[in-house]
Amino acid sequence: MAAVHPAATFIFGGVSLLISDNGGLSFHTTPHPIAVADFDLIRMAPGVGGETTVYASHRKKGLFRSVDGGLSWEEVDVGIPGVEITALVVSPAYLLDGTLFVGTADGVVLRSTDKGTTWKSVYESQDALSSISDIILSPRYFSDGVAFFAVSDKGVFRSDDRGKRWNRLLFSGQISKGLTHLALSADFDQNPVVLVGTQDIGVLRSDDGGTTWAKANTGLPADSVVDLVVTRSNAMFLIMNEKGIYRSLDSGQSWKPVNKGLRPLDPNHTEHFFDIAVSSDPDAADSVLVASWEGLYYSRTLGNKWLQLNVLPPTVTRALDISQRYATDGTLFAATYGGGIVKSEDEGQSWTGLNRNGIDNMFPDPLKMSPEFVADQTVFAGVTGGDSGGAGKTTDGGNSWTFVPFVDDPNPYGRRLAVSPDYGNDGTVFAISRKARNGRLIYQAVHRSEDGGTTWRELGVVLDSLLTEIAISPDYARDRTVVVAALRQGLLMSTDRGETWKPLAYKELAGLIINRVVFSPAYATDRTLFVGTRSKGVMKSTDGGNTWQTISNGLDHLDVNDISVSPGYPWDPTLFCAAANGGVYKSVNGGATWVQHSNGLIPNITLFVLQSPDYPQDQTVFAGTYKGIYKSTDGGQNWVRAQNYVQHDDMNHAIHYHGEWQTVTDSACVSGGCSRASAAGSEAHFQFTGTTVIWIGSKGPDHGVADVYLDGRIVGTVDLYAAQPVSSTAIYQLSGLQPGLHSLEIEVLGAANPSSSGTLVGIDAFDVLE
Repeated sequence: MAAVHPAATFIFGGVSLLISDNGGLSFHTTPHPIAVADFDLIRMAPGVGGETTVYASHRKKGLFRSVDGGLSWEEVDVGIPGVEITALVVSPAYLLDGTLFVGTADGVVLRSTDKGTTWKSVYESQDALSSISDIILSPRYFSDGVAFFAVSDKGVFRSDDRGKRWNRLLFSGQISKGLTHLALSADFDQNPVVLVGTQDIGVLRSDDGGTTWAKANTGLPADSVVDLVVTRSNAMFLIMNEKGIYRSLDSGQSWKPVNKGLRPLDPNHTEHFFDIAVSSDPDAADSVLVASWEGLYYSRTLGNKWLQLNVLPPTVTRALDISQRYATDGTLFAATYGGGIVKSEDEGQSWTGLNRNGIDNMFPDPLKMSPEFVADQTVFAGVTGGDSGGAGKTTDGGNSWTFVPFVDDPNPYGRRLAVSPDYGNDGTVFAISRKARNGRLIYQAVHRSEDGGTTWRELGVVLDSLLTEIAISPDYARDRTVVVAALRQGLLMSTDRGETWKPLAYKELAGLIINRVVFSPAYATDRTLFVGTRSKGVMKSTDGGNTWQTISNGLDHLDVNDISVSPGYPWDPTLFCAAANGGVYKSVNGGATWVQHSNGLIPNITLFVLQSPDYPQDQTVFAGTYKGIYKSTDGGQNWVRAQNYVQHDDMNHAIHYHGEWQTVTDSACVSGGCSRASAAGSEAHFQFTGTTVIWIGSKGPDHGVADVYLDGRIVGTVDLYAAQPVSSTAIYQLSGLQPGLHSLEIEVLGAANPSSSGTLVGIDAFDVLE
């Protein structure tokens, strides 16, 4: 979710609260007291002395407030213990009236007029199952006192006296399955238009302040409205469920799609776009932000064109795997956020992008190497976006990839993968997929392949529950054991290759969100498993999952993203865990006690931790953070950045092309292709954050001349002529830059060296040192 204010832009992304104070050009993280992944709503208001006040609601812990722009937070007591807040709105005159409203999942509307200090119930539904879906206030609420709220299955209610009395204006149960979001015209006092989104029939509109209603779906499909907003200039925007972004310039009477610049809709993802926010700055009345599963988009032109923002840098690593022969081959594969798949063959010192060679998905996750990688060069990568679903597979170390769909239906897509420890003999891979129809989640399924991903069989289904993890016993060749985690429903185990499943310790694990399941390497004899949870830290079973104990002594942060068990366990009972906001913790006694080991690890937002297959000897551990991959060679005592240069290939969304550019396939390029232009005036713009940038490109007998600009100022002219073709070479380097956001521009001049036969300019990639 996102919120925009003249001073800052706030979004919740993954496990971190991200803030931009430069209009969304770059974001930085800020600490938060509890798991950010459980936040649903965020609203902003002007604060005293120009500070920004931010309110955020949490699914389990209620309301939080920051009065210093997100640097520190305090819990706000709304008077109802354990309340689930489903709607939140701040008065447009907050500095004067200190007013905000919240709605709850059990149909209660609460109001505060002293900036959240005290609260009063102003509406209570007779039906505890009737959730408040949205609350909205008149732009002139301070003077007219007009407020609206929507109850999903009951209708729209209006108050003209700041919430003292409410009148129901629309009975939703007669015409729709439910109501989602409300919006008012920016000039509501003169043009009293009210819009309400529905779950099934698009938009309902009233032009008399809510007295009468009619469908307003000209140009819209009859589908669910995910979000609905109005800009200060009275342009109206909405998200239709998996149909994209629509805009109305006539107060909601007609709509048209405005998706230029947005990534193609993913037919497999149930929530491609899920939030819209508009700026409250009068000087940016046409600015709109859209949040999607792959990041954030920004438009300064009322949606006529969208620019994807670098909310999270490509250094954010979603997954990492290490060759079982790491001691001799030094090979790692990593899946990045927006940067595709990268590979290192020197223990993480340098990385090569593998984005073009048959797998163009820039957000792969997860990533699993064959245990026999040295011999078979096989890696699997889960595909969570694109035109179809399944996994990418390489059998040549990442040089080329093929797509392996889980089933004939193109709708499923990969969420988790597990490769058999005996893959060289049995060719077994397990996968979790999410199945959808028309953009709506039906169920999640477990698939198994026993021929290296060529064919798949759907094994088991857990209805109405997301499957969050899958793990295979290290003794799978004999015990045939597989475990999956179901959201808030504990673990399911199969001991017959996934043919049948049984729940494990339901009473102990039900209600938990399990992020990771890990077997002891000696599971065949010690029957030990570990799980990392979102709220209870680490749990351990020593009887094959039948009973569990919490082992979180010393863990100050209980949202555990990952667990790594020493390959030498149990004679080397070393464990590491990655805490979402707490860095890396280490236990040397099988989890009985934990000590934080985060020296040099910046920031402390860790996504995964993974020990070397030779950890007892080399003491090497890798950790993934929002700043990239870190490495320790002393058992976690000290950490150094493993990703020195971050490579952005020519198709990265941070590069924007203008003019006559063409994409060509060339196996000599960094990731199998590059972008080229010959026409004068063609430009490539690259936004990056770092102190050094290197343009990687080509030279040759048909190449021309280009100007290089940094932050709008020309810094050099490059002659790309060479008697013999040269691919993937460093063309121009800028070092010693001030830390922060920069813009590099390459301009094709349409001129050339007298010896050249053409004016070609090529871009293969940009390397950035942060």
